[in-house]
Amino acid sequence: MRKYISILLVAGAVFSCVIPPDLLIPAPEAATLLSPTTNEVCAAGTVLSDSITRIKFSWTAVTDAESYDITIKNLLTGKSLTQGATTNSIEVAVKRNTPFSWFVTSKTTKTTKTTDSETWKFYTTGPVQIFYTPFPAEAISPTIGQQMTGDKVSLRWKGTDVDNDISGYDVYFGTDANPPILQTKLAATTTSIADVSVVAGSKYFWRVVTKDPNGNSSSSEIFQFTVK
Repeated sequence: MRKYISILLVAGAVFSCVIPPDLLIPAPEAATLLSPTTNEVCAAGTVLSDSITRIKFSWTAVTDAESYDITIKNLLTGKSLTQGATTNSIEVAVKRNTPFSWFVTSKTTKTTKTTDSETWKFYTTGPVQIFYTPFPAEAISPTIGQQMTGDKVSLRWKGTDVDNDISGYDVYFGTDANPPILQTKLAATTTSIADVSVVAGSKYFWRVVTKDPNGNSSSSEIFQFTVK
């Protein structure tokens, strides 16, 4: 009996040593974004120049988070800026007349695990902005890096615009990293292309250009997926 208890004690000690303490602590909860609101024009803020404005970003405080990282992405250039915060708000200088996306990462020193919030998009106003360029389209399916099967795929995307006046889409697709045009002048109500032929063992790239009736357009990032 003593030998059996000793084995259990040793096994428990070994088990506790094998599992790092970091893994026993859950990641902090995700923050809920508050402002700037999603898919809207952000007219608030302090204008610093004709091209720069300072915007206040805010989100709900997370009880088990000690700090946050806020990541703001310029949707025209694809460049991202990440800044740290110890409270649930921060002011950041950004370009005017520009679409952005943003999300918040909850962090704690008790674990290396972090949790991201949802990603929201907004548009900053400018001195002569009347019509707003559509937001770059989002890939719904295939998602970025997804592995697909079969010899046909359906391309599905989502377009948004603060003016709600998307007029249509052009879709580019192929095995080249700069894919050629697949279909052009798609209606605003068309957000998918079915039965696109693919070949097993190949990697494919695609992107969507969103247009409005005022001559504005935006290109999504180049999405990629593979076919097994």
